[in-house]
Amino acid sequence: TVKKEEVLNFFLGYDVVPDSVIIGEMGNGKKTGEGVILFKSEEEAQRAVAERNGSSIGRRWIELYLHPYSHFHSFYQAQ
Repeated sequence: TVKKEEVLNFFLGYDVVPDSVIIGEMGNGKKTGEGVILFKSEEEAQRAVAERNGSSIGRRWIELYLHPYSHFHSFYQAQ
């Protein structure tokens, strides 16, 4: 299981919104394997995807996607 601190460390050096990390959970509390984070600009998000997509956090391979803010808001409300 990846923790919020590990996600922030993964994006160290990128301009992220620190309290924006959300790790997805199912209704029973199990992790979904998905998460979201906000960057302070679209350009910074694009740079992070270009440079970090396919990297790992521990033994977990990370696949990154760009989504609009509305996706973040929907993900937040679902948690």
